Amino acid sequence: MTTDAHIWPKGAVPHERVAEGMRITTAPILRSAGRWAHRLGLAPGLARDLWTATEDVDVCVMQGLWTVPVALASRIAAWRGVPYIVSARGTLEDYAMAEKALKKRLYGWLVASGTLRRAAAVHFTSDLELERSRSLIGGTKGVVVPNAFEARPLEPRRGDLLRARLGVPADSRLVAMAGRIHPRKGFGVIVPALALCSPTTHLIVIGSDHERNLPAVLDLAVASGVRERVHVLGHMEPGDLHRTYASIDLLALPSRGENFGNVIIEALAQGTPVMISDQIPLAPYVTSHGFGTVLTSLDPASWARAVDSWFDSAPPFDRENAARRVARDFDLGASGARWMEILAEVAKVHSASRS
Repeated sequence: MTTDAHIWPKGAVPHERVAEGMRITTAPILRSAGRWAHRLGLAPGLARDLWTATEDVDVCVMQGLWTVPVALASRIAAWRGVPYIVSARGTLEDYAMAEKALKKRLYGWLVASGTLRRAAAVHFTSDLELERSRSLIGGTKGVVVPNAFEARPLEPRRGDLLRARLGVPADSRLVAMAGRIHPRKGFGVIVPALALCSPTTHLIVIGSDHERNLPAVLDLAVASGVRERVHVLGHMEPGDLHRTYASIDLLALPSRGENFGNVIIEALAQGTPVMISDQIPLAPYVTSHGFGTVLTSLDPASWARAVDSWFDSAPPFDRENAARRVARDFDLGASGARWMEILAEVAKVHSASRS
């Protein structure tokens, strides 16, 4: 069950469809409400669709927290007597709660607290995310299941084609930032750092900009004197995205916080090393396997030194080993089995409580 928020043009996705064996219902949002309809998932027909869908199910899983669809789904599940799990996706961590804090406290008091209180469990993608969120889930059970990834073939390194596409010299050093464009990701660190790096270093920005943060990033690049070395590729479809991961030299993520860090696994799966902050749950994984560099500072000068040092003296990186390792460690089968254990237990507990 979903909405067509952030999907253009209107009607691009049918109301009912089947993809890879999964039945998907997409409720159209109220586009006359403008950007708020997209941000909040305002879809008038969603309540009807949810009511129909929950008529004969054992458990519901809801993604996120601060949206109308989750608020509706949790209430409808409660009315139906269906247990549900809220997948927090970083929404309950301290750094996330600090953003738009007043609005979130008000919404939390009116709506979200009830959603969490009635949940059978709250899902987190890492122990660190659970730790950062524990104060807000109260007595509700927390469960941890890391994100899973479907292994893709290792793409050939075609940095020459990517450099030609960007119009940069053949000896350019390509560093990428990937994921949703948001201040939390660390653009305030990496863009000023770029100004202190070797002038052959270029930054590639990959990801959607639904919240319209890109202009501020580009303004910072102008102020830092590196606008000509910042290249925006925007949202990319999977094939192009993975070819790009394989062709860059380094993925950087100086984030102030992530609930998991999908882009790290995506880059490693294509044999590309990473440079990340220690605020990311995958930092110990990167360190223990020698998959890149973890920095304890978010100071731009420290990042500039680390980037230059990586290119000047980093040991050879075994692409094939990195790809094999993450494919094994984040296998879909292992994650699916863990989810099935959790869902079966929730259904069993609920059934026992009703008997």
